[in-house]
Amino acid sequence: MDSTTFGLSPKKLARLLRLGSGRGSNASKSDNRVSLLTQLLETTLTPEIIPGQSSANCPIDRMSVARLLKGPTDLAVIIALKDYAKAQVAEAGNKAHGDVATTIYYGCIASALVQHGQQISTLSYQELGPAFLALLQKDWMHPQLALLLKKARAICEQRMDSQ
Repeated sequence: MDSTTFGLSPKKLARLLRLGSGRGSNASKSDNRVSLLTQLLETTLTPEIIPGQSSANCPIDRMSVARLLKGPTDLAVIIALKDYAKAQVAEAGNKAHGDVATTIYYGCIASALVQHGQQISTLSYQELGPAFLALLQKDWMHPQLALLLKKARAICEQRMDSQ
């Protein structure tokens, strides 16, 4: 028995190394989404995402996505960011980018519910609650966004109960 490989065949050793590195597993996918989501939340926005706005009068100039979602933020700005995120979902080059853009899209819907009590989607509360829950269960979810989604999910449940 070889003491450096503990008797493992080259094939088993390669498999073990792949598992430890995260390659071939969901770990690298999650890590990628964590990084992408964190980068996007820290991104400083420019007024170009809001049609008809100039940098001189735009309320989002030099604000991060995280700051806009947390609020207080004008509802029109949240809607513009939601529309921008929806467009990014359609243009996403890969699944990770699409997942992150979708997360920001739902984050905007959650933000409008929490900050303004407004529903800015055609989805019903019965559809939004489970969508927020599904995002909350992602191991790559950012803690600040998770808090927002939890609050929005509670609002959805309250509104479902009152209907």
